[in-house]
Amino acid sequence: MKKFLNILMSAVLLTTMLAACGNPEQAGSNAQSVAGDLSASVDTDGDAKVFNINVHSGNNKKFTLNRNFSANKESISLILVVGQSNFMVGQGHNSEMKYYNSGEITEKPEDTIVPEKGKAYTSGYQQSITQLSDANDMYYVSSPKNEGGSRSGVTPPFAKRWNEITGTKVVFIQVAQGATCMHEWTPNFQNYTCTCPHGQQYALYSLAKSLYKESYEALSKDYNIMYTGYIWNQGENDEKYGKNQSNTIHDAEAYYNAYLDMHNGFMRELELDFGGISVVRSAYSGSTAQNSMVLTFPRIAQYKLCSEVPNLYMLSTIGETCDVSMMNQGETIHYAQSTFNKMGVQMADSLANHLGIAKNKAKYSGVKVYGADGALLAAFDAEGKLKEGSDILTRGGAMGKLLIKFDTLGTAYTIDTAVDGKKSELMDGYGNLDWSKIPNTKKELKMVVTLD
Repeated sequence: MKKFLNILMSAVLLTTMLAACGNPEQAGSNAQSVAGDLSASVDTDGDAKVFNINVHSGNNKKFTLNRNFSANKESISLILVVGQSNFMVGQGHNSEMKYYNSGEITEKPEDTIVPEKGKAYTSGYQQSITQLSDANDMYYVSSPKNEGGSRSGVTPPFAKRWNEITGTKVVFIQVAQGATCMHEWTPNFQNYTCTCPHGQQYALYSLAKSLYKESYEALSKDYNIMYTGYIWNQGENDEKYGKNQSNTIHDAEAYYNAYLDMHNGFMRELELDFGGISVVRSAYSGSTAQNSMVLTFPRIAQYKLCSEVPNLYMLSTIGETCDVSMMNQGETIHYAQSTFNKMGVQMADSLANHLGIAKNKAKYSGVKVYGADGALLAAFDAEGKLKEGSDILTRGGAMGKLLIKFDTLGTAYTIDTAVDGKKSELMDGYGNLDWSKIPNTKKELKMVVTLD
């Protein structure tokens, strides 16, 4: 039975993105973020208009294996790890221990959550993995005891949970590279202009593709390849260099299109089952979680992508909740292992929900509304009741761009929007509120959430 969540606003133009993202403690979902593209003209007599966001319940997709399967072989999940430095194998515990051992930090870092022996494997940095052995078993190479050389970060906790969910061995191909921009991961990176240090130096899409194919060809001889996909975390560099309007990727639309080229290429050429994003935090991130929630253009684009692109899912929103305590205390640029441990578990749970294989399905629990500056404006519960913040939006400032997101990852909800029940064009797909189309006499919009 379908449920409809209507966010009703007086005088409106609530340009938003509604997304599958949510509480870091809750499971992942196909509850996709949908950027509003509907609205209606505003009466000149000043009568209030109603902005409708209709949320429809549904079922998560059911995973179907499209590859040959042999009952005589063990099964594996083969996953590309792509993006920038927060997804590199040396982050987290390995990096933190260097600062701890040197005395630069005094509190010992949290240990990496490590898979059991024989359950998960990882390549080295930008290498293929063609056989599974103790030399690349995460039980050994990701162990906290392996100080100075541990392959820590997000993949060990992800692997442990994913193995528990699926029963497959989990194999990672580690391609992520630090300080990279979006264009460096596209099939046609040489066609982009960028003033970043790398410029047109890296052909990372081609590298990832070749390493995956080499790994797949070798491993498929001895194992069933059950689940295939990629996981992604990136965007701070584009936020930084996107300030230069001469660079090709300087806004959400350009990031969206470049990412889509990468995603479609991976899905088509490697025949992957899924792509998954751990949403990037704002590079403004400082001492508070609000800093990490600022609605920068890479973040907005990633929410829109996960709402619109088939088989691309929002797997974690942990990053956008980070305050300084969740970062590596030696440099406060990258996540601490304690954060990666939560992120990896959330990603696996989210993916299981997206693919319809989760034992404990996530439940819809409401929506939250954020302003452009990352501040929480309002939180509504599953019944549409205001439980935090204010239901009033005020013209200008941080309320010129909004992000409305599901409180829980993992629910199979989708969204469409309207104003007074009619489609129109008062808002774009990137969260921008065009207050100029609302009479100047209207200084506020009242959000009213109802559940039918």
